[in-house]
Amino acid sequence: MNALKYFHAYGICILTLFNMHLLLAQDNFAVSQHNVNMLGNVPSDNYVIKSNDNGFLTSAKSRTVYSLLSNINGSTPVSHSYASFFKTNDIGEQLWSYQLQIDSAPLATYQRTTDNAYVIACKAYTDASNCTVIPEVIDSSIVPLHNFGLFTLSSEGDSLQYSGPLFDVCAQEHIIDAQVYNNDGFLVLSYIATTNSHALSYYNQNAILQWKHTYELPHSFNRLFVLPDNTFIITPKYDNTVTDENMKLHWLHLQADGSIINNVNIDAETNHAQVRKLITLDDNTLLIVSNNGAYNSRLTKITLEGIVIWQQIFDQTLSDVVLLSNNKYLMASRHHLYIFADNGDILWTRAYNLHFFSNGLLADENGSFVVTAIHIQSCFCGLGSPNNILYLVKSAAFQTIKTKALLGGMLSDSIAANMSLGLRTDLLIPLEQPFNQAPWHVEHEEAFSTAIPIGMSWEYPSPVANIAQPDNLVDWVLLEARDAVDNTMVIEQRLGALLSDGNIVDVYDQDNGVYFYNLQEGTAYYFIIRHRNHLDVMSSMPISIPQNDTYDFTQTSLVMDGENQLMNTDTPNTYALIPGDINGDGVITVNDFNSYIDELSTISSYANSDLDGNGSTTVSDYNHMILNISKIGVAAIRY
Repeated sequence: MNALKYFHAYGICILTLFNMHLLLAQDNFAVSQHNVNMLGNVPSDNYVIKSNDNGFLTSAKSRTVYSLLSNINGSTPVSHSYASFFKTNDIGEQLWSYQLQIDSAPLATYQRTTDNAYVIACKAYTDASNCTVIPEVIDSSIVPLHNFGLFTLSSEGDSLQYSGPLFDVCAQEHIIDAQVYNNDGFLVLSYIATTNSHALSYYNQNAILQWKHTYELPHSFNRLFVLPDNTFIITPKYDNTVTDENMKLHWLHLQADGSIINNVNIDAETNHAQVRKLITLDDNTLLIVSNNGAYNSRLTKITLEGIVIWQQIFDQTLSDVVLLSNNKYLMASRHHLYIFADNGDILWTRAYNLHFFSNGLLADENGSFVVTAIHIQSCFCGLGSPNNILYLVKSAAFQTIKTKALLGGMLSDSIAANMSLGLRTDLLIPLEQPFNQAPWHVEHEEAFSTAIPIGMSWEYPSPVANIAQPDNLVDWVLLEARDAVDNTMVIEQRLGALLSDGNIVDVYDQDNGVYFYNLQEGTAYYFIIRHRNHLDVMSSMPISIPQNDTYDFTQTSLVMDGENQLMNTDTPNTYALIPGDINGDGVITVNDFNSYIDELSTISSYANSDLDGNGSTTVSDYNHMILNISKIGVAAIRY
């Protein structure tokens, strides 16, 4: 799937948006912006779902705050909540928008119907003294709602039908949370003040009650999660007066018939962590985002029985997590995005001038993902509007290309087929990629954030996590995908990190190949590996995408004209790239010798004439080069 690069601004602060778009585009994100122009309100949680036409419906709700305009006029401050909806196509272009103003009722959740309309569930903490009679059908965008209700928004965003309220507002039954259930309705968690109990209720999309179960519980509960097997988990309310680092994760696991499957440490004496998001993984474990107080948040992989498998601790508020298709997890904190490996290691992270909220992440089946976020330009509007901006951000779909190669000049142990770490040990490998000069002229911005001494690591938490140069980094390499019919046609170039065992990995995911963003699944491509002072090589055949196994450039049969394009090592049936192409033009000639002479006796530097990778240009490098004078690369790799 091609990487998308779209940018839509709706007449709002173009300079700020343009800079933000550039930042996101560097990470292969496609960006769409939508104005959330809500008088006197601060955007809060946002949601995103996929529509039947492969587009997206995204929304932002706003916290209720007092309008400054009312205060200025001396009148009674007015409180409102809003839910703003934006329908886009699959490339982020806005098709329509709808803003719903609800008195004291923030958005809870919503789902798509079979005819591509949208059912919206709203909630409110009610006041038993306010027994306002609510009409059965509301066709206005301003709804005086005092309790939970369902709205149906048409597929074109031009009409709204209201069904509800679901509870008697005078019965002191307070709606706490609601989630999509069984693909055709909503599960509602409520608190009944008169009996000091909780209830789970299931309503279909027509707001007709299907069943209801009540529970006598020792705590107030405030989050509800539906598992893939249609069982439920509810979690206790967090007491924000307690900041205990040892607060634990607790929950009730319930069946649809109301029976309790498991009570994981629910008791009246324990301080409970606030669960923000909970998802079920393929191995029937849970991944939980929780907050234990200000700047004490955790991402935990845990069994349904409450046994912790691993846990990461953060000094910032966490918001959401989703499972990507390649056994990785995407997590959002207030201002960061992270990608985690299945063992809990941070593979990639970025900081943005955006607010990421709960329910704002959506994983796609091809490994890409969609993020909604808010750029808050001001919290209170005074006499104007705050111009807060809702972003719909889609990552490009990518293909992971796994390759392996050895550099003949840098073999430190030719029998074990391992390469020297001299450049890495002496911190000589540049943080920014070196192929931005002749003859390559590659302007990509891949870069390591730092080069720390081997064996040392960041004290947690680190703002750059795993973007530091790996300890076993040998050098930068350049990978090229070429057309399968015309192998002179470059489709895409990506930078990679060559490790001492020959594996080539992505700068931002240092254990799983190199990410390409413009390759079509089901298509085959030739691949070239380029190095700044070794003879480049091309695959002997096009490689089909997606790729199943690592393509091994140490085998002559897998390299075009491999018998002449690779050199022997002392390991049987293992070959390496040929050193000596100092100027990178694809042939080893007197021009490379002249480049060597120009840099002779250079020490402690990252010089192209340093063929053995020890940081110095010496007679050893001459010996590598002179053995390969007159070697010529295949036509497709030559400049």
